[in-house]
Amino acid sequence: MKVTCHCGTAELDITLANDLTDISRCNCSFCSGHGAAVVTVWVEDLKIVRGEDYLTLHQLGSKTA
Repeated sequence: MKVTCHCGTAELDITLANDLTDISRCNCSFCSGHGAAVVTVWVEDLKIVRGEDYLTLHQLGSKTA
């Protein structure tokens, strides 16, 4: 499945760990305002197609996601 970041700069090719059975809602200020969903993707099932040089680490709260 092809997905992009919020602004569309980065594109990823992913395989969801549990298809769409484990969807939840993100509660950060951006996502809650836009109704974004959260799913699990194992690192080996994620390929950055374009925009890798624009990506940075972004962690909130517990720093586990």
